[in-house]
Amino acid sequence: MKEKTESCANCLTPLKGSYCYECGQSIRGADRFFLTLVNEAFEDIFSLNSRVWKTFGNLLWRPGFLSTEYFAGRRVRYIPPIRLYFTLSIVCFVFYSVFAFFNDEAGSVNLVLVEDQAQVATESGLDEKPTEGEDIETEDENDEDKSSKAPPFDLSEDEEFSLPWLDAEQSAALEKRIEGQVEKAQKIYEDNPEILGEYFLDIAPPLIFCLLPFFALLLKIFYVFKGMYYTQHLILAVHDHCFVFLWLILYTLIDFILLKFGGTPGWLDFIMIVWCTVYLWLSLRVVYQQGRFMTTLKFLCLSFCYFLLAIVAMAGAIVFGIMTV
Repeated sequence: MKEKTESCANCLTPLKGSYCYECGQSIRGADRFFLTLVNEAFEDIFSLNSRVWKTFGNLLWRPGFLSTEYFAGRRVRYIPPIRLYFTLSIVCFVFYSVFAFFNDEAGSVNLVLVEDQAQVATESGLDEKPTEGEDIETEDENDEDKSSKAPPFDLSEDEEFSLPWLDAEQSAALEKRIEGQVEKAQKIYEDNPEILGEYFLDIAPPLIFCLLPFFALLLKIFYVFKGMYYTQHLILAVHDHCFVFLWLILYTLIDFILLKFGGTPGWLDFIMIVWCTVYLWLSLRVVYQQGRFMTTLKFLCLSFCYFLLAIVAMAGAIVFGIMTV
């Protein structure tokens, strides 16, 4: 079969190889065996030279490498940073949604088994009436359980809500609306506590995405004398966040497997946390080429600032959720 032609069938540009240098189309057509077409469709994913494997391998084990490669202009061999970020963020939060769903299902099955066992015990006459002391102890335990499951929302009646640009009537109306929304949020939480976790899973992806440019701005401020563009700091921020997504998935899977087979993940949790911390520290050192002391100092300051940003963003998201519930 003759594959080479004098010009590209798509744009009629004269050919000088297996791909058109104008539009990028391959000269190979569809008149080939079916298995050949299937192999071609999946070769970008499963081949050893695939940029998928190159990207994920370097992302996991070589801190700052993908960012320096991108700055050096070696980009086509790796997945573009923004595409990589969106792919991993979707995979990460879908993974946690599915993981939470199956954990809830397992919890429901266990609850049904416990109820069935209690019913069997009742029908067989094995249940015994507790003594007076046991009743009191049970009531005390129930009170403790109720207090421990108190909703995370609390609005004291002694506190007055006011804003300097609102008059007394407007402040009273706003306070009444806030109290009503808090009561609704409390009722929803009491009826279905799992909804809080679902809410955090829903807001986490856009929240982290919104924090990205602020983290890049922090990098720009801390490394202002490096003479780098803001976009270069943003590329490093994207790659570091992508690593954290992968790390979170691995961390959860390893813990789950160890607990499933009766292991103790305590020591492995410590190793995983150290790995993540050292990785992020090394990414700063590799990209910005500063000494250990300055890198450590800036790493601690960046971590603190980013933590504050995350708290403020989360608090704002919770307030928004309460006001729109």
